[in-house]
Amino acid sequence: MLNAILESLKSSNYNMILFYMPDCGSCIEIRPIVLELAKRNSIPLFEISTDDTDWIESARHFGISDFPSLLVISKLAGQKVYLGSEKIQRFTTGAQSHFDLLNSK
Repeated sequence: MLNAILESLKSSNYNMILFYMPDCGSCIEIRPIVLELAKRNSIPLFEISTDDTDWIESARHFGISDFPSLLVISKLAGQKVYLGSEKIQRFTTGAQSHFDLLNSK
């Protein structure tokens, strides 16, 4: 998975990586919101679950230790990590407004 993410970082302006635990209530709540944001705006989204055999390698590479965590990587702005469902929800709401504004021009 890590190799696929690193390749996508080279070619896409935005990438999102969602780290989650399948049995975590906050993760279950936030996952569909992140999926919708990525889908609506054609942003590559990588979902890394603690059920994946190589999740630890990706988490270490990006410095992730809490769940849910959303890593947003922009070629122009660098990377930002949002920890917890409340911060991720605030980000997705603001980000969708931003993309709507960009797409209206």
